[in-house]
Amino acid sequence: MTNFQILDGGVSPIEFKLLFTSAERIAINASVDPVVIDFMSIVDDQRTTKINLTIPSTVNALNYLVSLTLLADTRVDEILEAKAM
Repeated sequence: MTNFQILDGGVSPIEFKLLFTSAERIAINASVDPVVIDFMSIVDDQRTTKINLTIPSTVNALNYLVSLTLLADTRVDEILEAKAM
């Protein structure tokens, strides 16, 4: 397991994506759910320089991925702690 350094509460967009397994990323990217698409559009926006792992919108988005079974509930804390699989 790899840990990314959390600076000012967040990680870079690419580091954030690397916190997910390949299978998780593929499932998330294949989703047609508008909430998932909206969240990932923010992550992918070229103006985004950091994904804050401490704000409610990030936590809520991860929990929403769990509700859609795109992410196991055990993975939320690992991602919020910047632990890559």
